[in-house]
Formats: sequence, C-alpha cells, structure tokens
Amino acid sequence: MRASTFRKLKAALVQIKRQKELSERTGDLISSVYQMFVGLLAQAKGLSPLDVVQADPHANLKGDEAWLIAATVRHQAIYLTVTTLDVPGSAAAVAANISKQAVSKALRSVEDSRDDPAIDRMLDEFEGLVRGQGVSV
Repeated sequence: MRASTFRKLKAALVQIKRQKELSERTGDLISSVYQMFVGLLAQAKGLSPLDVVQADPHANLKGDEAWLIAATVRHQAIYLTVTTLDVPGSAAAVAANISKQAVSKALRSVEDSRDDPAIDRMLDEFEGLVRGQGVSV
C-alpha cells in the first residue's frame, strides 16, 4: 500500500467516525425533544410524565382510559417532534421506541384530531415553544 492511499483511507475512517458521532448526537437530541414534549403535554393534561412514559406503547389497551390518554400524549409528542424539527419518521420511531408504521399512524391520528379547535390551538402553542414564540399552557 502506498503512503498516499494509507492517508486517504485514514482520513476516510476519521470522517466515518465523525458522521457516526454526529448521528448519535442527533438521535440523542431527537429523543430529548420527544421526551420534553411528552413531559409538557402530560403536565398540560394534569398527568404525571412518568405515568405516560411507563404506559407500554405496545400494550394496545383500548379499553383502559388511562392508557388511551397516555397514548394520545405520546402521539402528540411524536407529531410535534416530527413537524417542528422536520424529523424523519424513522428517527422519531427510534426516539419513541416504536415502529415507523406506528409513527405514521400517530401522525395521521393527531392530524385528524386537529379538527378540534382546542387541540389545534394547543399544538400550535407547543410548536411556537420550539420556534421561540413562547407558550401559554
């Protein structure tokens, strides 16, 4: 191997390492924003953020009112994370520990719920929070 080839290979490996580190930091940021939204939305609904986080998103307990409310909070947090940060659904899925299909379903569900003026206003306020416009929740 020539010295110039070795230098190019070494530079490429450094670049790959930097990209991986950036990807990990970005994933951490997305997870943090998702968790922030879960906490804020839970508190706005008078819920414990810990209860929302501990409600298993995979349980699908449609008859359990507490689980449904927690699911709604998680869906809204996913929606806000995706729409305010322009996050790909796959990254939101990792942050929320669910499938990409579940993210798509959550996005559709929240978008449909925006027909309710109160929900639309609340989501607009949280979007404003991320954009530095304040929030009055």
